[in-house]
Amino acid sequence: MSGPILLIGGTSPIGRAVASELRGAHATTPADVVVTTRTPTGGVPTLELTSPDSAAGVVTDLRPSIMIVAASPNASQLDADPELALAALEGYRRITEAALSGGARSVVLISSAAVYGTQSNRPRTEDDVPHPEGAYGRFKLAAEAIVAAAAGDRSLSLRLFNVYGPGMRTSLVNRLLDDRGPVPELFDTRAFVRDYVHVADVASGIAMVATSAVSGILNVGTGHPVNNHDLMELPGTRFVARPVEPGFSSHCVAETTRWHSVTGATAPRTVSEAISDSTEW
Repeated sequence: MSGPILLIGGTSPIGRAVASELRGAHATTPADVVVTTRTPTGGVPTLELTSPDSAAGVVTDLRPSIMIVAASPNASQLDADPELALAALEGYRRITEAALSGGARSVVLISSAAVYGTQSNRPRTEDDVPHPEGAYGRFKLAAEAIVAAAAGDRSLSLRLFNVYGPGMRTSLVNRLLDDRGPVPELFDTRAFVRDYVHVADVASGIAMVATSAVSGILNVGTGHPVNNHDLMELPGTRFVARPVEPGFSSHCVAETTRWHSVTGATAPRTVSEAISDSTEW
């Protein structure tokens, strides 16, 4: 490996998990993995996507062999400031071009299942036509297109489904189990269905595929549908049940054949299995 693995956004909860996995299993020394952060932190390079010139300069200086982009505005930021999306997307384009110019063999974008929308009751395949329903899903879809256009068959977009586990404070599963924060509302229905995937499984899978020759698009999920009544029955949850209108339906579950064939992961842990093990939280 001629240059480091560069993990942009490596101090986010998912980024930290991926960095730990990379350093533990896929790097010769810790120096083989370089993480960036948005705010100055001792010894960590600073990179801000919405400042494309400086962001590209950081990547040019580091000359990564593999670049993993986990940094992204969140949904509330995009809703509050539509112009933020344009600046961040230009940042994605510039850092991808800088990485490739420096000899990177792959650019991996951490994307989201939000690109699919929630209106189909069947598992989503990577070949499905996306139907994002909000600013965040539209942003992620645009980011995928920009990275793919710049990097071609050296690009890989990973569509993460609902990630939960240590550090994932905004996850619905985490909030249901948090006995210190506000009690979340939960739609009182079996028609709200999601695919909840543990952050450790996500991190190990990302580390594996990022250092392989895989390209294109991959779903990152379990393929196991979990509805809100399933969540209500988990031990230790706190929630306020919220009624829904007749005919309500919201469904987003991964079809994981491609993911399993690449990673060899055949039995990812379920939510109930994860929370029954105190070491997971």
